[in-house]
Amino acid sequence: MMFEKLKSYFKLTPKAAPKISRRAFTMASLNRLTNDWISSAQSINFDLTQGLAAIRARGRDLYQNDPIAKKFIALLKKNVIGPDGFTLKVKSYNIVQTKEGPKQMADKFANRLIQDKFYYWSKKKNCSITENISFRELNELIMSTVAIDGECFIVHLKGKQYGKFGYQNHKNV
Repeated sequence: MMFEKLKSYFKLTPKAAPKISRRAFTMASLNRLTNDWISSAQSINFDLTQGLAAIRARGRDLYQNDPIAKKFIALLKKNVIGPDGFTLKVKSYNIVQTKEGPKQMADKFANRLIQDKFYYWSKKKNCSITENISFRELNELIMSTVAIDGECFIVHLKGKQYGKFGYQNHKNV
């Protein structure tokens, strides 16, 4: 009798058939919360073409009139560009033949020369065609323009007529 009770206790019961479900993205479902959500497949270029002027105007208005947006731009300038801007650290080397075989030796002269020339180029009179903005200020301007307008176009000018180094930048507005 005891054995029968134990046997019935551990008796296998047939499982229910697995529920067949359809796979789908929840985001694609239509319900009362998503009925008015645009679900047409337009390209990003089409969407930007249609709304770019309004988006840019709203971004600029937000920056001009909202202290939080102004603080955000200030934080970008402070924490991304920094007080010294982007700097250049050159680590070029020469391969020198030694008794042990080829060895890499830092080219201190070339490194110093390149870094000094970059430092000089990044000054106001050399970096920008307008000659009134340094490389750090140009980077701040680019960073804030991208954050406010969503884009920034920079023209790289090359040739003898573009400063002592034959290379200057110009931010298109």
